[in-house]
Amino acid sequence: WLWRGEPGSTQKLSYRIGTDDGGDDDERPSWIKEYEPFQFARYPVTVQEWRWFVESGGYDPSAPWWASAGEAAIKWANEYGGASRRPWILEDTRFSNGLQPIMGISWFEALAYAHWSQLLQRFLPAASGTAAGAPAGRIELPTEVRWEAGVWGPEARPGPRGAEWVHRQGRNVPGSIDFNGDGSFGCTAPVGTYSRGAGPQGHFDTAGQVWEWCANAVSDRQMVDGWRHKPDREAADEVALANDRQTDGVLRGGAFLDVSYHCRPSVRFRVHPVTHSGFFGVRLVRVFSPHSGHRTP
Repeated sequence: WLWRGEPGSTQKLSYRIGTDDGGDDDERPSWIKEYEPFQFARYPVTVQEWRWFVESGGYDPSAPWWASAGEAAIKWANEYGGASRRPWILEDTRFSNGLQPIMGISWFEALAYAHWSQLLQRFLPAASGTAAGAPAGRIELPTEVRWEAGVWGPEARPGPRGAEWVHRQGRNVPGSIDFNGDGSFGCTAPVGTYSRGAGPQGHFDTAGQVWEWCANAVSDRQMVDGWRHKPDREAADEVALANDRQTDGVLRGGAFLDVSYHCRPSVRFRVHPVTHSGFFGVRLVRVFSPHSGHRTP
């Protein structure tokens, strides 16, 4: 885990979200979000971690993690194989190395996995990366706002932000060894392979590899208006209740076949929550205090 903020502190830090110069309309303008300390996973969830989920009964629709994910998630699990479900990715030798990021999962699967991870934490001797005596925190999917904050880190320079990549400032387009994008590698790579594209604080694969599911819902109007209105900024940081199958979810990060432009931290991608594309994976966060209410899509 990567800390954003000082462990045990309640001091909020400021994070710049979005862009001002360049990028797409739904990325603009940039704005400042404050968060109390939280942890951001250094890597996306891997194939081996997903195997443990599957082998521990992860797809049993009667399990508590599916109940926590919501009624629509339970319905999805029953329709797509129930307890016997095994994502195709686990059988495809191109993508099934244990250190490759998991992909080919829906929003509902990502939500269930996060709740499973939270329950699993109770059986660990201590929360990895937490300070002695600190609360264990809550593992969950990040909202797209928290995801972007976790990638960039606290705002360290004043003024507007351009359409940039996390590992380099300015408009210099990354090359083929910066991160796994532009189809240069042809498939996902073991996590951490592209060290040149790591964030300055030591997180990996937030550009390229797989699109990563986020916890919030998004509407047509939100995508048209971008970050211009405060209610839209607030809604994008609210965890959606997965109680229907109509509202679009959000993904961030870009995938291994995407052009570099789409692998910037501020790029927003929306899709139906039942979609389990070969390009969709997940990364988790751990939060230590209530940070948002729940929003019904």
